[in-house]
Amino acid sequence: MNLRFISFPLHLATNRTLTSAVSPKKLEAIAFLNTAPQTNPTEPSHEILFQYEPKDMREYFSLGLIHLKPSSKGFLKLNTTNPMDSPLIYTNFLSNPNDMEEILRGIAECLKILRSEEFAKLGLRTRKLKAPPCDQLRYGTDDYWRCVVRHVGHAADQPYGTCPMGSRENGQSVVSYELKVHGIENLRIVDASVMLPVSNGHTQATVYVIAEKASDLIKNSWDWGNELERSIPLPLRLSPAAAAFD
Repeated sequence: MNLRFISFPLHLATNRTLTSAVSPKKLEAIAFLNTAPQTNPTEPSHEILFQYEPKDMREYFSLGLIHLKPSSKGFLKLNTTNPMDSPLIYTNFLSNPNDMEEILRGIAECLKILRSEEFAKLGLRTRKLKAPPCDQLRYGTDDYWRCVVRHVGHAADQPYGTCPMGSRENGQSVVSYELKVHGIENLRIVDASVMLPVSNGHTQATVYVIAEKASDLIKNSWDWGNELERSIPLPLRLSPAAAAFD
């Protein structure tokens, strides 16, 4: 299969057959790096996504850089008293100057990877991102990358922490350690919004764990297990078959 002249989604939609291996979506690999091991030796500071896609009839890949521990904090407010209306979201991206400096360190590491001997053997050529406001700046300088980050950078699609979990007394949390909204008995929040601080990397697996824990909390609050046991006739509960089934 010639990778240069095929769109995988289009090919699958029209033919539903492939004669070679295809990795999931266009994400080939993920790497984590730490640009400040002296201050935090145990946690990565950035994530790099290696992404492939045919572009302009050429073989093409990109490195997507994610800053994992931003210092900038956003917030949201209720817009109206109608719960169906969207809230007001204030992202405050890059409001803390340290975040830009951390991103620049990550970009420098990405450039080291692209300039490595392994990629040089492939005849790799870099391509500038389309960021017209930055064209007047010299390519590769810190000022150039700062401009690119501000005009091309975006969120990594995994927001969190808008309804953090904690004790009611600290005044900074929304839900209790049982995921119940403070002051409302039968309302729980079960998603990434209760996470603060967040785990490094992607949040999906962590949210699965939160959901599993929430299901146990809900069952226990209704005494679900005992109710089920009492609903089963006593002889059946004592039979070997029932014990094996349990």
